[in-house]
Amino acid sequence: MSPNHSLTTTRHASYDPPNIFLRDSICGLNLQIYSGKMLLFKSLGKAEQMPFRRRDEGVKSLPDIIKLLKETGPDNVPTFVAKELHKLPPVIIDHVDVTRLLKDITSLYSSLAELQCKLKASDNTVLILLMSCAFCYYGLVLMTTELFETEPDGTGDSCAADCRPLQTTDYMDLLWTTLAEFPGIFATIFVIEKFGRKKTMAAQFVIFAVCVCVLIYNGNRTFLTCVLFLARGIIAGLFQAAYVYTPEVYPTALRSTAVGACSGVARLGAMITPYVAQVLLKNSIAIATGVYSLAAVLAAIACLLLPIETKGREMRDTITGTT
Repeated sequence: MSPNHSLTTTRHASYDPPNIFLRDSICGLNLQIYSGKMLLFKSLGKAEQMPFRRRDEGVKSLPDIIKLLKETGPDNVPTFVAKELHKLPPVIIDHVDVTRLLKDITSLYSSLAELQCKLKASDNTVLILLMSCAFCYYGLVLMTTELFETEPDGTGDSCAADCRPLQTTDYMDLLWTTLAEFPGIFATIFVIEKFGRKKTMAAQFVIFAVCVCVLIYNGNRTFLTCVLFLARGIIAGLFQAAYVYTPEVYPTALRSTAVGACSGVARLGAMITPYVAQVLLKNSIAIATGVYSLAAVLAAIACLLLPIETKGREMRDTITGTT
């Protein structure tokens, strides 16, 4: 065996990892180019016209792709978006990283779609929340006077709540129940900052529902006044918590419109509640209080279903603003 033949055999048998890695990378790139070429021809309905080449498929596919794009009108060129953007290599055009820009746009689009879904879900829930607040608040105010009506001689129109004209002691009890709003509002301000808006409002609705159910047993005036005091403080603080939450959940571009719409819908609850607190109460105090309890429980569930918790969250200036 000649020395030259031995040297040739040794060179062929040598192992060169960098060259193998480069060869595999080029093969992988050629395969990707060929796959892109097939996808482009199929998208334009010209799969049968696609030229096939045996060698250097990736390199020779580029002129075919360029030629097809030149022959196709700008309006007919399909738009392709990579499924896995993190695998795209950086592409620099005029000192701009196009790949990074595409990733940011896609991420921004996903965030915007998610935020729009949350705002859409919040719209209906917040409307129910504020309507229930107005319905329960004004209902309790009207129902308090109905429950406190007394008449010394026992004459007058009778009702399920034993209603009679008000006396001085009744007005004093009404004053005490009205003063309950001050501690109720201040306590709510403290609690919502500690436990969050959603949980606080849900808990307050549940407590209000329990208090309204207890109003059926109105034989003891002191007990009745204490229950109304607690219920009035709870619902007053709850109403303010709802008006704290509503501006926080919407961005500045929509805030005034959203708060105005929610406030308008809340007035519907205030319009409906006299028929329950005064008309229905005269027929059955149990049914009237049951209606308010049911409304409060449903509103508590709606609070827990709110998609956005605004505790510790900065108010947005735009829909795409960051928190």
